[in-house]
Amino acid sequence: MISAEAQSLLSALTLDDLVKALDVKMRADCQKVVSVDPLAGGIVREENFTVVDSYMQEIIYAKALFDQSVAATTPLCRRYLNGRSLIFRLPEEIFTTIMCFCIRDQNYLSCRSYDDSRHPPAAFKKQLAITQISSRWHEICVRSPTLWNEINLLWPPAAIEATAFRAKNVPLSLGLRCSRGEERQYFSNIGRGLQYAFWSKFIGQNMGRIGELAISLPVGTDMTGFGKFWDHTLSLPAPKIEKLELISSSSKEVNDLANLFAKSAPSLREIRLKGFCYQSFDPGVFESLTSLSLEADGPDSLPAFDRIPFLLSKASRLVHLSLRVPGDLLAGHFQPVHRHVAELQQCVKLEIGELFSDFVAYLFSAVSFPALRDLDVTHIKRSPRHLPPTFSGRLYSSLPPSIRELCGYVQSLSYSLQDEEFTIRTIRSTGVRLKLIEMQDYNEDEAEHDDEDEAEDDDEDDDDTSKILRSWIDRRWVSSSRFLAPFKDLAFNLTYLAFRASSDVSHLISRKTCAAILSMTPRLTRLFVDDYILAGTFVAVLNGTTLCPSLRL
Repeated sequence: MISAEAQSLLSALTLDDLVKALDVKMRADCQKVVSVDPLAGGIVREENFTVVDSYMQEIIYAKALFDQSVAATTPLCRRYLNGRSLIFRLPEEIFTTIMCFCIRDQNYLSCRSYDDSRHPPAAFKKQLAITQISSRWHEICVRSPTLWNEINLLWPPAAIEATAFRAKNVPLSLGLRCSRGEERQYFSNIGRGLQYAFWSKFIGQNMGRIGELAISLPVGTDMTGFGKFWDHTLSLPAPKIEKLELISSSSKEVNDLANLFAKSAPSLREIRLKGFCYQSFDPGVFESLTSLSLEADGPDSLPAFDRIPFLLSKASRLVHLSLRVPGDLLAGHFQPVHRHVAELQQCVKLEIGELFSDFVAYLFSAVSFPALRDLDVTHIKRSPRHLPPTFSGRLYSSLPPSIRELCGYVQSLSYSLQDEEFTIRTIRSTGVRLKLIEMQDYNEDEAEHDDEDEAEDDDEDDDDTSKILRSWIDRRWVSSSRFLAPFKDLAFNLTYLAFRASSDVSHLISRKTCAAILSMTPRLTRLFVDDYILAGTFVAVLNGTTLCPSLRL
């Protein structure tokens, strides 16, 4: 035992002083123990062998104590220094948020099209790796339940249960996404019968904790056994679920949405359905629903199109609505109606994809959107001879009044004629966001001529029939009526116009068309044109005219 006086003296010394003192002491003791007899020719006397051996044991013991001290004090010193680093001076909630962003992005770090590390079990290990950088990071991560509430159901069952345990009382976000190539292959290789049983049990035990549920199955997936899992899972009450995403090919085995969550999901506010049959879907049972996305991939998933307004009438609280139905899935034609079937008073954002223009016009006439501010429509324009007589074929005049009234405040607009799509899009507009994409139905139009501006634009003399037809289609595509319709129907008040056109059609835009566009925009101060041929056409029009006096190219 060291006396109190000696301990007080030693505590006053620095570590460097103690090391030097230990070195001096060991050398002095070594000289005493290993005494050499000059008369014996420098040979250590035999009686000192035992003493030397005893001294060596003392040195070994002292070294072990020293190593233990170093091993015990080094982590403490490192932890102290780590604790003094800038990143650990951040409030723990901010540090946890940063870690959450990193963990959420771990599953798909690789940019290669195929990577074993992106298989769900390997991805889970990568997600854990960031929590094991240091003991301090590990401590913070383990006691932060928000880092563990997102669970991939393709993970091993033990990992799923451990992650759910660490999430504590935070609502769980469960995903069964098999749409990516590597996940689809992994899903096809696992024992799905066992997985279905585990998933049914796990979700049944934790349905009261689930805040988000996403199921995405690839086209062509063997659905054997999935129907039972589907019926068990989605027929349970879900008191905390807020977001639901179901994506798959249409299948009669999983077509029952009539009893979704036993009609008991009071917090459900966002639903996205793609491919699943929603003919029996009733959004009215979800009183908190504010966002609805319906996408079809086959005729089995669609109700009659004229039933969609009645379906929407049951979801009067919607703020965001998205409808994406490929036009080739719908038969017949529609004409506008004179009375609204539904009114979505709170809907401010609407997305419509790939419908024929008469279907879109019918939808706008059947459903009222008095608060709409954000509109994104992709439509297919029919030939006039295929339209109902009461529909002019110009979609712009059929847009909701709430949008047309705000177009007068739009000062910046972009025109784009590329990849056989005609797009107009507002830029930095105040109060309204508008994006309209028009595609042409060449199957119906190839034998039809446009009534406006064709005589001026058509000067093709090529004898090859296919080239004549292609040229005629291109010239229809760039007719002045196409460019002027938005200005006539929407009354833009532009000061900036961007014009983009692919090189294969830019030379077909006539001077008359350019002059007509400029005449509709007298307050224009800036014009951007990305094609030099088209830019030359605009310059030629402006030379010697009084159009757009404040304009600068």
